[in-house]
Amino acid sequence: MDERYRSKKDPVFKDPVFEDPQREYRHPQSDRRDLQEDTRQYNQDYPPTHPSRTESHYRPEAGHNNNDRDRDRYHDNRHDPDHSITYPVEFHGKTSEYFKIWIVNIFLTIITLYVYSAWAKVRTKRYFYGNTSIDGSTFEYHATGKQLVVGRLIAAALLITYTVSQGISATLTLVAFATIVVMFPWAIWRSLKFNARASSFRNIRFGFDGKATVPYINFLVIPLIIFVLIGAFSYFLYRHFGPINIEDPSSIPPELIAIAGSGTVIAFFIIVSLIIPLIHRNLISYSHNNHRYGSAKFSAGIKTGRIFGIHFVTLLLSTIAVAVVGGIIFGAFKLLSVVPGIAENLDFLEPVQPYMETIVSIAVYLILIPATGLAIAYFKSSIRNHRYNATTINSRVQLNSATGTWSLWWLTFSNLMMIILTIGFAYPYTKIRSARYFARHTSITVAGGLESFTENERTKLSAMGEEMADAFDVEFDIGI
Repeated sequence: MDERYRSKKDPVFKDPVFEDPQREYRHPQSDRRDLQEDTRQYNQDYPPTHPSRTESHYRPEAGHNNNDRDRDRYHDNRHDPDHSITYPVEFHGKTSEYFKIWIVNIFLTIITLYVYSAWAKVRTKRYFYGNTSIDGSTFEYHATGKQLVVGRLIAAALLITYTVSQGISATLTLVAFATIVVMFPWAIWRSLKFNARASSFRNIRFGFDGKATVPYINFLVIPLIIFVLIGAFSYFLYRHFGPINIEDPSSIPPELIAIAGSGTVIAFFIIVSLIIPLIHRNLISYSHNNHRYGSAKFSAGIKTGRIFGIHFVTLLLSTIAVAVVGGIIFGAFKLLSVVPGIAENLDFLEPVQPYMETIVSIAVYLILIPATGLAIAYFKSSIRNHRYNATTINSRVQLNSATGTWSLWWLTFSNLMMIILTIGFAYPYTKIRSARYFARHTSITVAGGLESFTENERTKLSAMGEEMADAFDVEFDIGI
């Protein structure tokens, strides 16, 4: 029985669905409520998720007598593996609580020269995990600052070596850069593995079984092939046209300009329209198909066409936004230069003439940010909805996401404005607000109920000794 339907004031309170409909009882949210109102509320919280499962829900009509046959049918189906229940994700965090964590994290990170950032990340994650719940149970984050700081020190050492070596030796700079490039895919894989193992729900750890091969292919091999092709194309132009003097544009052959321009446009189109969506699709599938909850594996039917379509629409919306802003600016200047008398009537702007460039830049950003923000909101909401709605856990748990483009756009834009207007002090509020938004639009549907599913996984883990292995598992995070 869901705790929301059990009164804390009345110790003998029973399930109203199975009680005499004429009996009056106390309810946590009101002193008295009749049977039909409570069952309507129950069915609103746990609606049928599939037409074929409608019969497994107890849905009394107006004037229903709550007879024994229907009551027994509902009681039996509550333990039926095919009976699905939808649980909303809830977030209970408060701005006042997180603000204290955030301000202390910033202060200690500054005075320790970024060393404390590992512990700051742990405190932040534990707060958000601990305030995110499903069916009354919260998530847990088990990593420690000591585990995270090792990876961050390695990353910091590589970045410092690369920066310092630029003024010392070109060879050392190349070696440092190559090391960073080679380690980046490994860091992505290690971070996914670490964060999964450090997270749990109802004392059952998550896990990640993916190999490092996929990140290396998508972050190293594919970009390397692109650079080789671009280099081969440049070498072809060099062999055909010979060396050119860039400082003297008039000496550059028109044919070279045409070929190089066409090649650049084609390369840009291939990279933006094909390569980036392909890499994105591969990484989403890699992440969602290699996670597990206990021994229950995640499975995601990510559709390549859907990912490519989202990228195409996002690129189209961004292009339209930039074109509209450019058209407005061009039209304004054209109006001033063509229509007689307008420029002469703008003498009142002379005091701000020295700051006109800054004012115009701000005006452009005020138009461009909301316009491009719509494209970003569409991209994020569409990708998130597809990722979640295409993912199941052991064929029993269905993830659900219902974020909207306009609502996410307003959330992002208003959060940005609040951060700017408060010089960053509204950041904790925007984090809490965003967490509430995404929780409100997320749920899971579990066949047979969540308690049955988690108990089944707990039994499997006890048999395999999975938790004992965690004691000997040493991992670290690099902070990405």
